[in-house]
Amino acid sequence: MKNITHNDLVSYLETLCIQYKDTLDFYRMDITEIQGKMRSGIEYPCMAMESHEIDFSGSKPFNSIINKTFAFSILHHPEKKNYDQQNDYLDRCEKIGLDIISRIRYDEKKANHFLNKTLEYDSIRAGKVGPIYSDHLYGYRFEITLKLKSNLKIDPNHWKDIDTVC
Repeated sequence: MKNITHNDLVSYLETLCIQYKDTLDFYRMDITEIQGKMRSGIEYPCMAMESHEIDFSGSKPFNSIINKTFAFSILHHPEKKNYDQQNDYLDRCEKIGLDIISRIRYDEKKANHFLNKTLEYDSIRAGKVGPIYSDHLYGYRFEITLKLKSNLKIDPNHWKDIDTVC
């Protein structure tokens, strides 16, 4: 049974940005950041990753499912009110995002990859974003769910009042 952690996902998406042949800066964002200016030092286009959410839908008393839904946005910085450039950058961001999705699907099929057989293919969604931040960034936000099987057994090393695995 797999456990894919927050750090696993951050590291993986950052590695995808490094491996991408065109410039693709990476950072993990906090949702409150979109109310202000984009952090300094970011090159465009960039990938902004959101930390995952967790739900247990599909679980049974002795067969737990942990669904981890994470999102990333591919963002670009067009000149304000330059609608042709906005369209071009939106097009580019969509294409880059689809390249990332294609790579995730490819990696998930590899037997030795930590994502192996976890991707919920029908969970993949994308939507246009922008203008966001006070910089007026535009792009596409992609959302993906991973389905992980877990026994959710209690580890006695974490509890003072339990001596055995339950």
